Amino acid sequence: MHKVFDPLDSYLITAAVNELLSKGKVQAFIDNDKQSTPGVKVDLIVDVKDIALENGNLTLTPPKMPLRIVPDTEDVPLRVSKSVILVQHSVGMKFQGRFITRTGNPVDLSTASGMLESFTKSPTDSKRLIKHLKTLGFVINQDTT
Repeated sequence: MHKVFDPLDSYLITAAVNELLSKGKVQAFIDNDKQSTPGVKVDLIVDVKDIALENGNLTLTPPKMPLRIVPDTEDVPLRVSKSVILVQHSVGMKFQGRFITRTGNPVDLSTASGMLESFTKSPTDSKRLIKHLKTLGFVINQDTT
């Protein structure tokens, strides 16, 4: 007998429900791995105030991502949600997050300078970044040439 459903199909349904209930803020996707694993991805909005200094290193602290685990014995509540909804025992479903700025630009996390440059897309943004870095104790030398 041929199986109609793959064990990962329930994750695809969960991902699609998340996209619908979040009005597109959570996006369903199918990974290009061998199993075509379903998952959800979200954009996490970060601001210069999320930049911190920990143990002498600049860090970017992500905002809290609301995550709701629904017991597998209950129905998923079908109402608009700001939380990512996962069903209990959803082991193997993919979850991706991407940092973006308030203006929607992706944050470059490959280097500290790339991360800082992500927050300098306008003169106002640059001023906010400089002000915040000064509060962290950095001395900023601005080149006026």
